Amino acid sequence: KRLELNKSKPKATTLGKMKNHIDNLSRLKASTGSVSGALVRHIQRWTRTLTRQELEYFALHMPTEPWRKLANIIHFNPSKDFPALPWFLPFCFGTPAPEETMIARCRTLTNENVNDLIKEFKIPYSHIKQFKDHLNDRSKARIAAYEEKLDTILWYYEDLQCLD
Repeated sequence: KRLELNKSKPKATTLGKMKNHIDNLSRLKASTGSVSGALVRHIQRWTRTLTRQELEYFALHMPTEPWRKLANIIHFNPSKDFPALPWFLPFCFGTPAPEETMIARCRTLTNENVNDLIKEFKIPYSHIKQFKDHLNDRSKARIAAYEEKLDTILWYYEDLQCLD
């Protein structure tokens, strides 16, 4: 289509060859497909290795649609395939996270409660960054202490700078 709309018209033979290649490749494409049992078991083993921190990070920062698509293909069991966080898969399908979890509490993150939540949970700085002007020195020191990546602390040094 792009060749047809081009200002300089291609030769008819060139256009015919390209259409022929496209048709040949379209015939090779499978109309339907399935996932083998071995691949399902491999993916289930992988999801069982995900830690609580990784799943919380996915729930907090990443879209849930890819997890829903994968779950529809693999047919996960929420408690067996996500033992670190059994509510993760229902959360991906729209069920709210349990009230006492960091994810549920971070959904209601405001300027007023950001310092209280930092005392209670180890919230990644990438999620708190929008509230940096409302952080007190104790919260900044706590973030710098629990943040796992030194790169993050160095990158946001000016934001996290405090007396503590």
